[in-house]
Amino acid sequence: MKYFAIAAAAGLTGCAPPPSAIHSTEDVIPSYLAIELAVTGDGASVLTGHCQAKNTSNQAVYVFDSPRMPYLLDERGTLVVLHGVSPPPEAQNLNAIEIPMTRALPPGDTLAFDVSLLPLRLRNHYTAEPASAARHGSAPIVCRVAHGATPIDAATRPRTSIATLLAWQRIESSATMVVRMP
Repeated sequence: MKYFAIAAAAGLTGCAPPPSAIHSTEDVIPSYLAIELAVTGDGASVLTGHCQAKNTSNQAVYVFDSPRMPYLLDERGTLVVLHGVSPPPEAQNLNAIEIPMTRALPPGDTLAFDVSLLPLRLRNHYTAEPASAARHGSAPIVCRVAHGATPIDAATRPRTSIATLLAWQRIESSATMVVRMP
């Protein structure tokens, strides 16, 4: 008690978080997808990232329906398997950007997809890179899936800009794991 009196006299307060750090449950965005990532293969000539995203909500969500997905990105050393659209590169002038359509993923249904990690070919929504320099050793990897509450169909697609699409999509992630590259 003596220390509390000294602290109070010195104008010190307890260790509570500042009021701005306290959030109500209304600020919490619910998760709609349970995303799992597994890596399979012999680790020498075959290595595949397998992602599954299960709709755990009580309503349909809309996921992209594009044969070009998933993409494989490198974000500061982490491999990202993305079933969604990344922002366009700032230094590149793009004349036309594809706006992919979506399909409903009903409650309880699962979206599953694979991406080859050997040879490592990074690609995003805008460009495909040639086979990347081989990576060796441990590499973090994560799976991300974009979804939205409303469909992007043939009627809405012509009116959807890339900025609108990026604002529409909500991206959820798996846990990050570490894969051993040969």
